[in-house]
Amino acid sequence: MQLMHELYEDITLEKQLLGDRAHRVIRDIDLQMHSLKEKHKHKLVHDLTNKVRKLWEPLKEFQVRCCTR
Repeated sequence: MQLMHELYEDITLEKQLLGDRAHRVIRDIDLQMHSLKEKHKHKLVHDLTNKVRKLWEPLKEFQVRCCTR
């Protein structure tokens, strides 16, 4: 139950900081990645993972600032 609560908080923070549009893009990429993994398209999964990392960069910076206080 604790894990579900933490996941909910992370998704909520993602939507607040990155916006609904970026959240939808990340969600769509995630769905694509699952499909590509089943097809063993590992290079494309890697490329999409890097794209999500770039989208998450502002969120990562925010979490670093909040957690280092």
